[in-house]
Amino acid sequence: MAPAIPGILTRVRPVWHELCAKCVVTSGAISAHPLAGAMNSIMFGKYGLWTAAALAALALTGCNRGEETLATVNGDPITMEEFIKHIETKPTVRVVVDNRQLEVPVANTIAFQALQDLVTQKLIIQMARDKGFKLDDTAVQAEIATLEKINPGYVKNLQARGLTMEQIRQSIRVDLAQEHLLTEGIKISDQQVDKFIKDSPNAFLKPAMAEVVQIVVRDERSKQRADNLLRQGRNFTDVAREVNPQNVPSRSELNLTAMKAQVAAPVVRTLYTGLTTTAPGRATAWIKLADNEQVKYLVERRTQESKIEITKERRERIRRDLAKAQGAQAVDLNDRIAKRLKDSQVTVDKSYLKGMWERFMETFGEALKEQEAKTGTTAGN
Repeated sequence: MAPAIPGILTRVRPVWHELCAKCVVTSGAISAHPLAGAMNSIMFGKYGLWTAAALAALALTGCNRGEETLATVNGDPITMEEFIKHIETKPTVRVVVDNRQLEVPVANTIAFQALQDLVTQKLIIQMARDKGFKLDDTAVQAEIATLEKINPGYVKNLQARGLTMEQIRQSIRVDLAQEHLLTEGIKISDQQVDKFIKDSPNAFLKPAMAEVVQIVVRDERSKQRADNLLRQGRNFTDVAREVNPQNVPSRSELNLTAMKAQVAAPVVRTLYTGLTTTAPGRATAWIKLADNEQVKYLVERRTQESKIEITKERRERIRRDLAKAQGAQAVDLNDRIAKRLKDSQVTVDKSYLKGMWERFMETFGEALKEQEAKTGTTAGN
């Protein structure tokens, strides 16, 4: 068993995570099913997240734009070189937690995290190729075609987040390599697929959703101020920013189906009632949350719950994800990557990353030896 140390071995995944907030139903058969976690992400296909680490990875993989201008401030240019260097060494990042913006420190640097991600991806692809799995452009394009059938607009959605076709193809190549390593020798029968479909009816429901903008306040004074501004006809989003600078008033989609399953909780029941009885284009009453917080939603749009058609492409996707879930229980991919990393030669040319990589490998080597001494085995065995 490889040591669980910070860094490369704790993030065996593509840069772009598989997720879609619309398809997460946290009740009933899905949450009860042992393979629920693996299946929640596949019903609606995959969406990519453009992260700061991925952007830094772009810089590390050959983006050499010199004096190209990104923006100007009162006529003074911000060059792409300045922009990329700032990303690579940025010590903090802003994150959204419970609709509040928080600034948190970065572990090492964003550039180093991106380097770890890229090294991990290379190792996974090399391991799959060593096993004889095909990861050529034909296989990648076939996977893109399948994902487009399951989730029309798949590529367009990723490109809207700033990804190029080459980045999309590379992400899929890593996904396929990881899948091959996890599912080698595993066969999922039609009966197993049928059983999952029968046992997990909620997995094939497109949940009812509410598209909203919210105002969050933490005291009566802010609440009264928000009400006064809204009565004056001020824009809802502008009011949200003005009364609470930490508020994030961007549009979001709330899963009404998931809420309905949890209405036994008083706060959830109040939220659900407000969101389902307020006409689109109107705002809910103030809803009291924990710690003196209150929220008001502008309901922009609601959609109804609907069934998802089980096409042959979606059925095949279910079979593959069942195989991945089964393989993940039997194969410690982190352990195998640890052995691969130990036996690999990784040369880092950039001086500002070279020292961090050398320190990481020293820590990794010590932890690996300690683990092997305890278990009497070597990583990957």
